[in-house]
Amino acid sequence: MLSLDSVPKWTKKIFEPNSSELLFPEELETWNRLSDSDKNRYVKKLLTEPIVFEDPWIIYDWYFRSKWSEAFTVIHPGKTISVLEIGAGGNDLIPKAVAKTYPSPLSQYITANLNKELTNIFKAKTKNLPITVKVIEDDAQNIEKVSGTDAFDMVVFEHSANDVIETILAEKNGIDTINSDWMEILPQITEILNQEYQNGTLEQTVKPEFLYLISSCLKVLKPNGRIAINHYQFQYNLDIGLNPDWNENLLPVVRTWINEAKLGKEVIVQDFEPQWWMFLKK
Repeated sequence: MLSLDSVPKWTKKIFEPNSSELLFPEELETWNRLSDSDKNRYVKKLLTEPIVFEDPWIIYDWYFRSKWSEAFTVIHPGKTISVLEIGAGGNDLIPKAVAKTYPSPLSQYITANLNKELTNIFKAKTKNLPITVKVIEDDAQNIEKVSGTDAFDMVVFEHSANDVIETILAEKNGIDTINSDWMEILPQITEILNQEYQNGTLEQTVKPEFLYLISSCLKVLKPNGRIAINHYQFQYNLDIGLNPDWNENLLPVVRTWINEAKLGKEVIVQDFEPQWWMFLKK
């Protein structure tokens, strides 16, 4: 597996005096309980192996929150930001990164979330953040009807391009992704995805809807706004049988679809590995 990032950079960064500045007070006790050797070991593991749910989640939060904060400040320097996240599910990583990087009530975060259970989890996790947080319980393809055009500085897919593709497949196969427990239906969706991938029909099945979503996201970006997509691997997905080639190379495949369709203009951001990150300019 190609490393997510530079191991020397992040094993050094984790011991800098301000290393915990993107963590919240309630997270510091967990952070401080880890020994220096544990922090060093777990950050190396995070960057070089599929991510395991049992590992200390604080390391995951610390690294990805730091990485997204880095992306935000490079792409949109300033005191406030407006961010749309596609399919946050129950993950509060992006709104917390926004809250720490642009801690102003004028900063706005919106997510388009369909799954009801995950939406409730998300709302509970983000209710006390010092930014404006909104959840639109609708398909992200309809976001223009809600926000209008030129509404966001950034649209982000935090490990959600795969979720979008899985949702498209599920809907085409009559699986309820709105009212179901996502983790319960994921093995069934994975089986369908594997079959489509092995048969060479996955692109034909999901590409039109996926590209329509990217097109919709470009419309709601402000002039010179960016779409940022990242992907990485979870060991759980491999354990339930997800095709390892697809799991590792999802983003290069998606990149080809987007660039062939001439949607936006891809830009390279220094220190963001293209295997795991893609940035599109409106």
